[in-house]
Amino acid sequence: MSNSITKISCVIITLNAGETLYRVLKSADFFDEVIVLDTGSSDQTVELAKSFNNVRVFESNFQGFGPTKRLAVSKASNDWVFSLDADEVISEELRSALLSTDLLSVNLIGMVSRENYLLGKKITHAGWGDDFLLRLFNRNFTNFNEKLVHEAVKIPDDANQFQIKGVLSHLAVERLDQMLLKVSRYSALRDDEAKKPPLAMPFILLIVFWKFFQTYFLRKAFLEGWRGVVIAFSNATSAFWHHARRYERVSLEKNRIDEKGILDE
Repeated sequence: MSNSITKISCVIITLNAGETLYRVLKSADFFDEVIVLDTGSSDQTVELAKSFNNVRVFESNFQGFGPTKRLAVSKASNDWVFSLDADEVISEELRSALLSTDLLSVNLIGMVSRENYLLGKKITHAGWGDDFLLRLFNRNFTNFNEKLVHEAVKIPDDANQFQIKGVLSHLAVERLDQMLLKVSRYSALRDDEAKKPPLAMPFILLIVFWKFFQTYFLRKAFLEGWRGVVIAFSNATSAFWHHARRYERVSLEKNRIDEKGILDE
């Protein structure tokens, strides 16, 4: 093991990640320290994490992706952090690159290529093509933003970006019901963050149609066979539930006001 890797803590947040977590942690077994911050798993996630000698497990309520990842980063013993999702597997090439990375300047931030998989097949269309993500950084220089969903590491003006060789294999969907759970969870978080008034339902239906058309035709999801249909439909339904939840929020707020008025009488 090189001296540089002792400076890096791998940080992961989890929620019912039992299906993928063993493969993820096995690929990260070269880190001296892996922080797993669990947010209320009811499966074997915590037990799996505790079975690895280099893993330290913490538990917390989920506060949105940005704030929760910031909390996980704060638990690390080292200032250099490699952020990993609970469904991302580190390739051998990436492992070797991380073991040999020289972290000589605090403003270095490492970008990693990610390949996305749906039910065992690599997806290269439908907006699921290869990603380049900021995953290695010094927490004294930067950190995750506070966004509840679609969080990202902030890139300061004086950051020195470099690409780390190798890839992350993103096991995005192992079962189709995971997509349904993600649609529900993400739509709720997006509404909590935006707090915007509802759009008229005809506009919502137009947005839904556009999302399907955009994904399936413009982003060429049709080249992915039936998986492309699933992704396009998922994007469309995600848009629908995101906007429909605004009606739910307004209705619940009105009911609370009405109930308060009745109690005050």
